[in-house]
Amino acid sequence: MFTSRGGGGNICICEPSDLKDGFHFARSKYEIESVLAKIEKIYSRLKLPKHASRNGCCSCVGLLAPATNIIVNFLICKDAAELLPEGQEAGGMIQRSLDGLIAFLTCLFPYLPDAEALAYLSAADGDPLVAALIIIDRRGLTRESFITETGLEIALRSAAVAAQHPDPQRFMRGWKLVSLCPQEFAKLAVPCDDNQGLIFELARRMSVLDGSSTDLCLADGTSWELARDRLSSWKGGLPRLPPVRATMKRLLLSMIHGFYLKALGALPKKELTDCYHRSLLMGGHCYGPLDPVSNIIVNTIWYDQTFPAREVQPLNMISTNCLWRITAQSLYGLVSFLRSRYPNLTPDQALQRLLDARAELSFADPLLQTGCTTTSRMLRKDAEHTKPHATLTEAYVAAATAAFHPSPLLQKDFLGIPDSVRNLMVISEMLSVHDGQTIPKEKFECLLILLKCPSSVGTSPRPQQELEHKQVSKRVYVQASVCKNMFWGKHERVNSMVRAVLDKYNETAVSKYSLHVICGVNELVDREFSLDRSIKCHNPRTPYKYNYSHINFLATREGSSSATLFFAECSNHCTSNSWCIPVLLQPDAGICTMAGTRPESRPGVGTRPETGVQPDAGPGIRPEAARCIYCEFGGSKILHPIAKSFCGRDDFKKLSGGGLYTNNRLIKKEVVDWVYGSQEETIYFNYWVDADATAADGYRLPKLRRGCKGFIFVMLAAVMPGFRWSMTQILLQKDAYGLENPITMMTHVTPVMAIATMILSLLLEPWSDFQKNSYFDNPWHVMRSCLLMLIGGSLAFFMVLTKYILISATSAITVTIAGVVKEAATILVAVFYFHDEFTWLKGLGLFTIMVGVNKKLRGFFLKPAP
Repeated sequence: MFTSRGGGGNICICEPSDLKDGFHFARSKYEIESVLAKIEKIYSRLKLPKHASRNGCCSCVGLLAPATNIIVNFLICKDAAELLPEGQEAGGMIQRSLDGLIAFLTCLFPYLPDAEALAYLSAADGDPLVAALIIIDRRGLTRESFITETGLEIALRSAAVAAQHPDPQRFMRGWKLVSLCPQEFAKLAVPCDDNQGLIFELARRMSVLDGSSTDLCLADGTSWELARDRLSSWKGGLPRLPPVRATMKRLLLSMIHGFYLKALGALPKKELTDCYHRSLLMGGHCYGPLDPVSNIIVNTIWYDQTFPAREVQPLNMISTNCLWRITAQSLYGLVSFLRSRYPNLTPDQALQRLLDARAELSFADPLLQTGCTTTSRMLRKDAEHTKPHATLTEAYVAAATAAFHPSPLLQKDFLGIPDSVRNLMVISEMLSVHDGQTIPKEKFECLLILLKCPSSVGTSPRPQQELEHKQVSKRVYVQASVCKNMFWGKHERVNSMVRAVLDKYNETAVSKYSLHVICGVNELVDREFSLDRSIKCHNPRTPYKYNYSHINFLATREGSSSATLFFAECSNHCTSNSWCIPVLLQPDAGICTMAGTRPESRPGVGTRPETGVQPDAGPGIRPEAARCIYCEFGGSKILHPIAKSFCGRDDFKKLSGGGLYTNNRLIKKEVVDWVYGSQEETIYFNYWVDADATAADGYRLPKLRRGCKGFIFVMLAAVMPGFRWSMTQILLQKDAYGLENPITMMTHVTPVMAIATMILSLLLEPWSDFQKNSYFDNPWHVMRSCLLMLIGGSLAFFMVLTKYILISATSAITVTIAGVVKEAATILVAVFYFHDEFTWLKGLGLFTIMVGVNKKLRGFFLKPAP
């Protein structure tokens, strides 16, 4: 359901709860057995030597069809292969092949849970490259611009590790040789006389390569063409595949984030770092009648003129969290705009339309500009039978409300009034941000005058009351001060690291670069346990040392007016290993784009088929799409280079080893669409203490809400179990009630508990979404879920019965002590298995609990018998 936080009845406001990801994380036993059966069938058709079943190299991971991959892998390691121990024969290899295939897909594609990778493998009959092509088509990507040779090589190596290959390096050398002429080796699956020559040639090349120190590059072009042919030759349609809403949302967010980086590069350095960083993060949304980058710039300037700050402290580092928050707010503003104009659009259709239009409302909404001649014919054809439900001003109110703009009514006049729109078009021509140049100072000053002039942008409201003053309690004031100090400490550290690494880069560069602005930081890269107090500035609450920081910054070259995006890997504790390199910034690269074209010139905008485009859709622009396990785990949006290795690029093999880093945990941990408060935004607010304000009153810091209400709930949760077991002891041990038998007690208590739980469930839980839930969407899932609930209920029944028997024989204190020990064990499991933070305060509490339990038990056993 879409909710309304204000405005008229014609608007629909989209929130994060309306665009839930819908990832499939649960792997059913049926799906696993189905894929294992397909892989086993492939092995059974091959006539390999008898000892091949104990060859640890014969997985079906590779760049060809599964059967061919098995043969090639056997030949690659035929002489150097290690035999598996007795009892680990073909059956184990089938499971390891599946593990390797899942690791291949999850490493190649971000935000792909293991269960969804399993579904794509099932649809592709275990063919890794065909499964990858299905994912590419379903996500609406282009293979040439999304998949890189480096990314494919890392995915293959990770797959070999997951499949427990005895020699992953030899595996990679062999496949680099095979990738040079894969069409020849594809014939190995069909027995013929020419195969013997291929086998001898591969063995000869492997022996030469083993004795050489040179390394080959992975040539992937022909392998993908062969996979496309295999996919095209399939008869019948594909089975039901996982939803792609989460993917579309993340692709759109990444695209919008790229537009913000371009806007940061377009704004003049001094004006950006001295003043406009505040208004960009607070009100510089990307929706409006212009292109996204121009919208960001004009909304930023207008916000600063309408809501001026008394004082803005200059900075060189834009808050990473605040920049991603304004990105997410813009996304929900765009979706709310389209949903208000066209209520028949589903959320997924709105996301798809925005992706096709490259987040540009003038193309996503075909009726946004009357008389627009550049809108594609296909969009106009779709719009012939669609009449806007809301006016432009109403739609902008919905967008501003969803984006948490402080004054949606003022912004709708600025963006929606026809005279204002026409003048904004003139301003857009003056900006010329499409060429990537920084706006000259003279032109920027002219832009300020035009946006301030009432005749140029419709109405020009008087400056509003400052929004940055917050009246808070003393406790919140202290918390705000801590957050500010943390940001400025981070600002000083990162600024010094970037300047040092840029100076180091300039020593060998032909043209010198100067810092424009820092736009992305992750200080938590490559952690290890350490109690060294000198490294606590990076993460003061945990006993871990983080060796590196990954940073994005914009820099301007001497004699050039355009800003270049850089990636830097800086050592947190020394500068010897720090380096930086320019990276390509192309926000919509890889997303069914044609090089150098605008949305209106792309055929079929808004009408992409379900399976996406074919490879001949046009030459794609290769993006900087390298993945980093540490930045993804931390939720940091850093653009990494393809051309150079960095810490975290080759570590995806850790995903198959369990522990802290797992593929599903990377996805679950990431909060991509946070639109609410951020601790780092406290630098833009002025706080003063209200003597009458309490800890639960007044303004609360984002993500630091620890009010009286929460404290009461926590204390009640701690006290009520003791009260429950004390009342249970009274009922069980008092003869007058006749409930001495624990079974009799449960027959009286259980119905009351069941009825109370049912009433609360009907009142609080979303029963309307019952059939949409993945646990109850088909008869098999319903039966499985009911069986699991029956098992869990039986365990709970016997657990409660055991407690009743224990209380009837002893007292409630016995159960309470056992519960304390259980909580202590829970804390230990959380720390050592789930790697939760363990502070000195938690340690003191655990120590106090154990001392109390020990004292009670000591008194109990030393007490003389009656």
